[in-house]
Amino acid sequence: MKKVVILLSTYNGARYLPAFLESLVAQEFTDFDVLVRDDCSSDDTISILTDFSERLSIRFLSADVNIGPAKSFMELLVAAGDGYDCYMFADQDDWWNVDKISRCIGLLDASDASMGPSLYCSTLELVDESLGHLGYTRVPSVLGAESALVENVATGCTVGMNGNARKRILSALPDGYTMHDWWVYLVITFFGRVYFDPVPCLKYRQHGANAVGATSSIIEEYKKRLRRFLKGSQTGVWSKSRQADAFLKCFGSELNWRQRRLVSLLCESQKGVGRSLYLLFFSPFKRQRKIDGIFLRLLFLIGRY
Repeated sequence: MKKVVILLSTYNGARYLPAFLESLVAQEFTDFDVLVRDDCSSDDTISILTDFSERLSIRFLSADVNIGPAKSFMELLVAAGDGYDCYMFADQDDWWNVDKISRCIGLLDASDASMGPSLYCSTLELVDESLGHLGYTRVPSVLGAESALVENVATGCTVGMNGNARKRILSALPDGYTMHDWWVYLVITFFGRVYFDPVPCLKYRQHGANAVGATSSIIEEYKKRLRRFLKGSQTGVWSKSRQADAFLKCFGSELNWRQRRLVSLLCESQKGVGRSLYLLFFSPFKRQRKIDGIFLRLLFLIGRY
């Protein structure tokens, strides 16, 4: 029997947390632990988790400082230890379908018989605050290093990984993260296998308190990107070269020459107009939509990535 741990970072989640925990109680696969790190909540989050500890195997990771979701999830991944076959990230405000865990385990096993580093992720069903259906996220048209360096398709709450993937990720950690999910997706793209499941197994709740949200409307998606761009957000369009530089520092010695050249191209491209022009016309990087690929080349030209 496989042993699973669900890594849950909470912060003032009292409004939606009970529903999420109920969805865990209802899972058809039952041999799992829930490891929780609460990021200094001021509401009833801890008492809700304590109440559910009678119905779920819940362990708490001690925390007395608010560090944000990216670092919090990575601390959970470290603290979980080596004793599990599958490590799954979870958000406090979603609803997991009853086959969420079993599907992740089954497809991870099927995707890599050699049991090398393997990561599972999937599409999402977008829902409103009351779990009413809004739409679905799209299935990526391209995977691979040329895409993973400039775009994340592995939404954290869908991610599951085997023990070898965890070890690979923790073998070298950067000083900071764009987001934890993008980092693990990037690492396993280079050093393992990513399995993207087109079947959504969770309801991804959309509300004002999302740390990072999705949209069912392409217009709203581009409005969100434009707002980030105009205010100089340290995520999204501003983060790609910085994350590539961190990746090169962590894993550069383990890359083959083609991989190292690809990562270096993104790291060094802001060091001169000539390199920006090269990426404008000859960029090897790929995004899911053609229009996004055009925007990316323009961002290369003005050095805003």
